[in-house]
Amino acid sequence: MAYIESAGVCLRPFIQRLLPAVAMILAGVATAAPAGDTGAASWAREGRPLPRPEFLQPRLDDALPVYQPCSAQPLRGALEGSVPAILPKLVQGWIGAFQQRHPGVRINAPPPYLAPQGALSPPLRKFLDGGSDFALVSRDMTASDVAAFQRAHGVPPQPVPVVGGAWRHFGFVDAIGVVVNETNPVKALTLEQLDAVFSKSRLRGHGPVRTWGDLGVAAWADRPVRVVGAASWRGAEASARAVVMQERVLSVGEARGQWRDDIAVRGTEADVPDQVAADPYAIGFTGMGHLVAGIRTVALAQEPDSVAVDATYEDVALARYPLARVAYLVPARIAGRSVDPVLREFIRFILSRDGQRIVLEQGVMLPLRAPQTAAALHLLGGEPDACGPPEVNSREMPQ
Repeated sequence: MAYIESAGVCLRPFIQRLLPAVAMILAGVATAAPAGDTGAASWAREGRPLPRPEFLQPRLDDALPVYQPCSAQPLRGALEGSVPAILPKLVQGWIGAFQQRHPGVRINAPPPYLAPQGALSPPLRKFLDGGSDFALVSRDMTASDVAAFQRAHGVPPQPVPVVGGAWRHFGFVDAIGVVVNETNPVKALTLEQLDAVFSKSRLRGHGPVRTWGDLGVAAWADRPVRVVGAASWRGAEASARAVVMQERVLSVGEARGQWRDDIAVRGTEADVPDQVAADPYAIGFTGMGHLVAGIRTVALAQEPDSVAVDATYEDVALARYPLARVAYLVPARIAGRSVDPVLREFIRFILSRDGQRIVLEQGVMLPLRAPQTAAALHLLGGEPDACGPPEVNSREMPQ
């Protein structure tokens, strides 16, 4: 496996310029699943087949801490968790390495490995209802799952990011690309402009967008902006990518942005690439694993005066691209109590250099950067390197 060697991820300039074209040519090869049984029953039993790893891989962030146990005393306990179909192999890698360091701990994440929604996964439903210790989820939790967790635990869930999504491996939490037709002269958009394209609330302050001139594209000042993919956010549950867009682009602080409701529903984000390729004036969002010939991604800037960042492999791997995604571990926690100490230690291991190296060795998802792991550890309470209170594991192993 080739590793990228300078400045964190370090693609050579000529390779970086070539990579988008290579990605388009090889997308089908790079995302192809291994041969064998890929039916639903096999996925539920063994997990989804992994795609071929990207040839180029990032280096681990040098600032990631090496794992150090919180106590010299032997750790004992048992945990049970739920895992979606894309993560069992990675989770088993974490479990095996953790149990080597803590032989008195047993962690069980059994099949079936199903969708990351409680309505579609009995193991996840068991967790939501208080019957297990943790759940790995590859998308933001749905409103119904949040409500179920809160009923059982007395507090809302606190998802902890534990691994970066893939760059362009479809189905493996690939980054979200905002796409336009290859003939479109637009170079970059701000999140303020993007909010105005997709939302009716426009909480970021931009005026209504009806033409490309409204987005600063002088050459197309009178050409209409045609938003596609509205089925992604219509209906009872929005798609995983639409949830990310709503939270990171349409919403500001505690104010939740609202989608435009004046857009014809002609398909989800999976249909966006073909629709954009066929319409010079179209814009939509989709997974990087869905890209097709005839479209391109648009660089995005957090603020009008900030640098626009495109969805390149390097910028996704370095966590600079604003619409890169992550997968989460959701710990069980009861109102008034801290997270189980064995589970806390397991999460600390995952977020360490040792845990993120296992991500890198698999080569599909992306390891987190040190600022991401520090922020994730803060979600457990206390300082990033705090070990938590000396509590007893609620499901301690028998002597």
